[in-house]
Amino acid sequence: MVMRRGTRWVTALVAAAMATVGAAPPAQAVAATSAVTLNAGPEPVPAGAMVTLSGTAGRGTTGNGGVVRFYFRKWNATTATFITSARVAASGKFTKQTRQSTSGYWHAVYGGNSVRRTATSAVDYVEARAWRNVPRVRFNRTGTGGYTSPVLTWSTDRLASVAVLLRCPAGSTSNYLSVSWNGKPNFGWDGAWFEPANDGTSLSASTHIDPTEKTGYIRVTAQLGCTWTVKISQSVRSYVKV
Repeated sequence: MVMRRGTRWVTALVAAAMATVGAAPPAQAVAATSAVTLNAGPEPVPAGAMVTLSGTAGRGTTGNGGVVRFYFRKWNATTATFITSARVAASGKFTKQTRQSTSGYWHAVYGGNSVRRTATSAVDYVEARAWRNVPRVRFNRTGTGGYTSPVLTWSTDRLASVAVLLRCPAGSTSNYLSVSWNGKPNFGWDGAWFEPANDGTSLSASTHIDPTEKTGYIRVTAQLGCTWTVKISQSVRSYVKV
């Protein structure tokens, strides 16, 4: 009987001690390393149209539920801006559509969950294009004396801008620069004549010529010994990066 009472007493002390200290908490699961893939398209995308952002996040094909956030950096900017977000399925797949008005770089940030770590994708560049009137150089050359260009292609519904620079070794009433456009095969013609002021040695000027045929060539003539630079451009409607 004494032994039984002692046993019960020791057992009670052990139970009290355990209640005071408390049982050790269970070990927590360590979140698994994650990855994100991102594809943005179509490429190129018409400016202002929808772009689709899709990919996978997490690890494996289960337990990946969460949120992925999408950031966009314009092609000429240094920082990215948050644009939108999407739910990540347990399988890890996600997709989202949003509008894109300018060219730039997308990347995705996966927020992770209790069993998946956060992760950031590589960037994906998507070019946006739009119809714009842009200058296109038709002719650009530096020379002395005379020069005739190959046959070139022109737009016949708009003028061509002509910028010239002439430098001659000495002042003279004979210093001049002539720039002409010559149509082919129908022999349309337009041109401009330049002379330095006060019989000087140099001039910088600009004007326009009117190409009336789709094909034609440029002819430049100048006083012997004079050096010239001639640049001719037209504003052309083109589907270009914006």
